[in-house]
Amino acid sequence: VRYLGTPSTCVQFKPKSTNFALDQIKPGFRLLYLYPDGSYNTQVERVDCIHRLDFAATGY
Repeated sequence: VRYLGTPSTCVQFKPKSTNFALDQIKPGFRLLYLYPDGSYNTQVERVDCIHRLDFAATGY
């Protein structure tokens, strides 16, 4: 079984942080291309964030 993660379409939380922290990586989504023979391709796309984030915030 293959598991695919998908980035949030909102803010990204900084991985492996012990306290609340935002990551500077852009929001994103995963595209899946499914084919009749049962195969597939996938890719992650990142999008520009409309909102300015407060990276000093202690919570959202």
